[in-house]
Amino acid sequence: MSTRLTRIVLLGTLLIGGALSLGQVLADARSHSQQLDHSGHQALNTLHRAATEAVYEIDTDLAGQVLEGLTAYPGVYRAEIRMFPDTVLARREGELLRSPWRRISDSLFGAERDYRGTLENPRGGAALGELHVGVDTFVLGRDFLARTGLVLGAGLIWAALLGLVLLAVVSRVLTGPLERLADELADTDTLTPETASVSVPAGHEHDELGRLAKAMNTLLAGIRENLVRRAEAEARASYLQQFDDLTGLPNRQLLLTRLGHAVATASSRGAPLALLLLDLCGLRAINDTYGRAVGDDILREFARRLDAIEGVFVARVVEDKFALLLHEGGSRAAVEELFQQVQQALLRPLELAAGQFQLAVRGGSAIYPDDADSAEGLLHNAESALAQAKGDGLGGAAFFDAARDDETATRRRLSQDLRRGSLGDELDLVFDPLVQARSGRVQGMEALLRWQHPQFGLLRPASFIRLAEENGTIPVLGDWVLRQACARAALWRANGQPGLAVSVNVSGAQLRERNLHERVAAVLEVHNLPGAALELEITETAIVDNVKYAAESLRRLRALGVGIAIDDFGTGHASLGYLKELPVTKLKIDMSFVRDVLTDLSDATIVRAIVGLGHSLGLQVAAEGVETAGQRRFLEDIGCDLLQGQLFGCGLRESEALGYARQRQVQHS
Repeated sequence: MSTRLTRIVLLGTLLIGGALSLGQVLADARSHSQQLDHSGHQALNTLHRAATEAVYEIDTDLAGQVLEGLTAYPGVYRAEIRMFPDTVLARREGELLRSPWRRISDSLFGAERDYRGTLENPRGGAALGELHVGVDTFVLGRDFLARTGLVLGAGLIWAALLGLVLLAVVSRVLTGPLERLADELADTDTLTPETASVSVPAGHEHDELGRLAKAMNTLLAGIRENLVRRAEAEARASYLQQFDDLTGLPNRQLLLTRLGHAVATASSRGAPLALLLLDLCGLRAINDTYGRAVGDDILREFARRLDAIEGVFVARVVEDKFALLLHEGGSRAAVEELFQQVQQALLRPLELAAGQFQLAVRGGSAIYPDDADSAEGLLHNAESALAQAKGDGLGGAAFFDAARDDETATRRRLSQDLRRGSLGDELDLVFDPLVQARSGRVQGMEALLRWQHPQFGLLRPASFIRLAEENGTIPVLGDWVLRQACARAALWRANGQPGLAVSVNVSGAQLRERNLHERVAAVLEVHNLPGAALELEITETAIVDNVKYAAESLRRLRALGVGIAIDDFGTGHASLGYLKELPVTKLKIDMSFVRDVLTDLSDATIVRAIVGLGHSLGLQVAAEGVETAGQRRFLEDIGCDLLQGQLFGCGLRESEALGYARQRQVQHS
């Protein structure tokens, strides 16, 4: 940069100096040209009188003397006195001076200049003659060229000196500090750019150079900050590849890595190892009821308690599933002992701002090498064992059973198919008539879901409802049943069955949804149905899981006019006092009590008690599972209001159910 700046400054000053000198030369040339003309005219004027007298007297000697007098004027190399018309009285002519510089002078002023003066008759009359003078311009032009050379030389020298001075000033004030800044940057260690900085040149703290240095330091600071953030992001990404962000435990990826190393080590030593998968029960319900923040707090505390167990590697596999890897002594007894330690760690309830929570788990275990010979296989089989524990409703730990793995695969396939968009094309409804015990008329129909699976054939709800609750598709199924049932009820009313209500089962997961009443109201409005045309059946277990929230949800539904029935009543484990808090309209006695009501005194007593309890609370009472005429008569005798079961038809197609309802109506009209 300094070399280029030197060239620019010197060339600039030389051009400026040359231009100024050239301007001065041009002005001098103009002045010199005027001086040449003045000298020529002065010669004419000085000798004009003598030349006029010589022509008047026709005196050649005098004319010669006049021309001799012209030699006193520099540059006059040719002169002539001529008398009109064409008589030359005297003439003198020399040669133009020769010089290599003459070409320059001639280009500016011409080689010669002619000056003529008319000689008038002193006594009046016509002019007598003419005086002609020729001037060699180079005679005086030599002085001009000398001055021009001096002016140009002095101008260029002055310009060069001025350029050097300017260059020295620029170098000291600008290029020198800039070079020092560049040197400081060049000396920066590329391996540790976070330490780089430049110093502000002394005396330049408040000018452009100082601002440049400060801007460079700001840029370097930004680079340092960016490098720090990038390093943090890379460290964070590396951490998240191996650890769970919520609990801080190793994640599935790191679990598989450690499991692979453990399998390799166990293989070389010939020692077994065990993998125990844990499923935190009820987390989905807690998230739906209290919000995900509470669920996250529970997961963190659960992870902390697991991590406090010594001698095991703990990891969070996904959502509410955790893994415990037992490196040494991986036997069933060791796994059972480990599961007991887990349960012991969960005995103390978890105290949160949202309330007190008692944690519970299910477990599934697989052992190397008995159940699998690879890390992936061991994890897969432990997941199968956990699925078996869920399917069996176990609250403990299940061990992998190869014979039941096909069943697990079936459950997995069904769980996947429940998420298919075309599922609705495979679903259908069948109906159970609900008959009035006294009159025999059909009061309503319970809508029951069926799934015509392309591989497994016709499936009842018991085969897939629990799976739907586990994988979160139960709201989709529930909404489909609700829409279809209400659409059928609207058609019944339009076709002459206005008093025929429809009952729909509602799961605990649906009951926990805060907008259930809004969705029910929307469906009723779409089909122009009154609330009384719909009854929702909720199991006793679904209610007792959270009585307070269930009561609020049911009150909103009851405000729509919808009937509320407690299904499978008598099978729950809570106090009957919750009935006072719920807007229930009907109790449905579980079929397990009705089945042996004629042969088992205890069942008969329980059924009588339920009927009496319901009537004392102003509720209708229905009995499920009525199969014989004897059961029917017993239930009628004790005052049961409604009957449902095989005796009246179960799982009927819509046309069959409507035909049965019309038949009963005709028989008892």
